[in-house]
Amino acid sequence: MGETILAGAPARGGLADLTVWRIDLRRPADWVETMAARVLGGDEREEAEGAAPDVRRRRLVARIALRLALAERLGRRPAELALARGARGKPELAGADGVHFSVSRCGELCLIAVTSLGPVGVDVERVAPRPELDAIAARRFASEEIAALERLDAPGRLVGFYRCWTRKEAYLKATADGLTALDAVTVTVGERPEILAVRGSAPRPWTLRGVRAGAGVVGAVAVAGAHALPEAPIEAAPHRLEVACS
Repeated sequence: MGETILAGAPARGGLADLTVWRIDLRRPADWVETMAARVLGGDEREEAEGAAPDVRRRRLVARIALRLALAERLGRRPAELALARGARGKPELAGADGVHFSVSRCGELCLIAVTSLGPVGVDVERVAPRPELDAIAARRFASEEIAALERLDAPGRLVGFYRCWTRKEAYLKATADGLTALDAVTVTVGERPEILAVRGSAPRPWTLRGVRAGAGVVGAVAVAGAHALPEAPIEAAPHRLEVACS
């Protein structure tokens, strides 16, 4: 039978080599187990063990989706791909120099970015009010970011927080610096994504854009280098990939 796992679309507006997929992680248990046995390595399956059932399912489906996305890009079988950790711990594709990817999960939603333009990072977060957001901003955001947030009304400040967070995390995923360096990068909080500074200095060229991934979520993608891309956010719109599950 045919199974559909991925819904996504190539980035629009001239940057054809950056693709962002949107994945619904809600999959039937028998599908998950069958696909995991077919395309994942034993170590990938073991990493998901011991987690709560829903967490395990999300981890497995995200890894399956990643392999399918990379296999489609390279014209290879998903199970043949060798995934490894780079020198700084960032996942990478062994033996396929020049192909970069990043994965972000939020509840039942997963984003996967694939490109050959350079190191890439993607992040998605659900916009939800939480009592600790102001404390997080005060502790981890730059003074310029905090001042920009304080100029917004309450609804705008909430969205601005998540814009700021996803833009920072997308950049840090691309560089493999990790969240411990969250306060080292300064970004905009308004509609136009931009990296303003890294450790207080002007950053090297980066392409930073928003990602539309559905109602109630905010996404961002960062790619090393300056690339021709319209200002509009990248649409993670429907694009079906069918996988035979016989």
